[in-house]
Amino acid sequence: VQLDSHCGTIAPNSVATSFSRSRGESIKDVLYDQTRVEVIGWGKRIANKVARSDNHAFGELAREGRGWVEVYFVLSDGGDDT
Repeated sequence: VQLDSHCGTIAPNSVATSFSRSRGESIKDVLYDQTRVEVIGWGKRIANKVARSDNHAFGELAREGRGWVEVYFVLSDGGDDT
């Protein structure tokens, strides 16, 4: 499982990345099996782009200055990590 975590566009640059990572870690903490979860803190990088988009599912959140976490299920390629 991959958690892509984003903070709001109004977050100060000095804390944006660490805050978004902390947000993702909070989601990870409530999952049953945390051993196969990766958290990526994107800070404001994606949120700034999404805020300028008219057709993104999280566009309104981004324009309001709020963040979010996206959950991805990464499928194994059949290697040793199954």
